[in-house]
Amino acid sequence: GDTAGAVEQASEGPDGGGAAPIATIPQVGSDDADAYGTVTITGGSLPRLDGDFDAAIGMPIPNLTGSDFEGNRVEITDDGRAKIIVFLAHWCPYCQQELPALTEWYTANADNYPNVELITVTTSIDEARGNPLEPYLDELQLSFPAIVDADLSLAEQFGASAFPFWVFTAPDGSTLLRVAGFLGVEQVAEIFDQLNTLST
Repeated sequence: GDTAGAVEQASEGPDGGGAAPIATIPQVGSDDADAYGTVTITGGSLPRLDGDFDAAIGMPIPNLTGSDFEGNRVEITDDGRAKIIVFLAHWCPYCQQELPALTEWYTANADNYPNVELITVTTSIDEARGNPLEPYLDELQLSFPAIVDADLSLAEQFGASAFPFWVFTAPDGSTLLRVAGFLGVEQVAEIFDQLNTLST
């Protein structure tokens, strides 16, 4: 499908001059990568997003099975729905700004988007970096699935280069756009509108 409008705007950032500030992914991992269960990944990985050109456009995203913080199974599969996948780190100040607003908006509007699935991936877990994870998520009461990726393995499969990291897919599982940076609810809502109109 053609996602010209808001998807192109998202790639330019809210002011048309590039995505808003981001937190660069650190080269550190969790001391216990299995603390929240394991993630099973099938399919090829996406190249790392660096610079303006995105070589992943049109490539299928990996399928995966993981767990949320309660141990419930969460999947990202080619199920005929467009997807918005956002990788967040609990210590990232831009993620801390993005997630509460996204949660509030989605809770009020999810029923309007039956053809779009929103999934968050909590990654790069490092309690030494501040904003302890589980009290933070308990307070937010997320209304969408959150997969735990303690050691960056899943983030790397999707080519994440910074946080927040967004992956937008077509209903057939192909990559439409990836953005590293803060988008804000208004831009995300416009993208939801466009993705919801796509069909397989």
